[in-house]
Amino acid sequence: MWIWMILMNFIPAQKQDVVLTPTIEWTETSKLPVASTIYYSKERPLIWSDFKGAPQLQGRSAAITVSGFGYTAGIYRSDEQNTIHIKVYCFFDKEKSWVKPDRKTPYVLKHEQLHFDISYLATLEFVKKVRETRFTDKNYKTLLPALYDEGVKAMHRMQDEYDTDTRNGLEPDIQVKWNERIDNAVREAKF
Repeated sequence: MWIWMILMNFIPAQKQDVVLTPTIEWTETSKLPVASTIYYSKERPLIWSDFKGAPQLQGRSAAITVSGFGYTAGIYRSDEQNTIHIKVYCFFDKEKSWVKPDRKTPYVLKHEQLHFDISYLATLEFVKKVRETRFTDKNYKTLLPALYDEGVKAMHRMQDEYDTDTRNGLEPDIQVKWNERIDNAVREAKF
């Protein structure tokens, strides 16, 4: 036993994982093209002039909203704290979003706005999961992208559920229920 104790003194200690404290910031800047990007704001709903893409005249869709969310991250170290600083954004792509000229109604615009709202709510869910995660210098490179991928998949599932339930807005009674559900969620949402 005595020899084992002496040997233990000469074995270097394993380096502990360094815990990274997440700081999260909402941003309206990214590498997306400035001229074709609208960043989400509760105070700035979509308008028809935001839809600049060429409409697909064949098919049932009256309009298409291309929206989503993204993030950037950086590690900052100091003697007091090690931080992973994450900037998140939710965007609408003006050049890929479109509307058929004869379908520019308030009803259709509301349907499309809810797609953007769903992207925003998915962004906030991603932020919530980031805040709940214990990041270290060893796991953040895999955990953060995994949380993002999970968030994007959840957003797509909700977008699909919305379009399936409302039949792309063709079911007015169900559309009203979705309007209430998403409007309430956005109103109560906090970053």
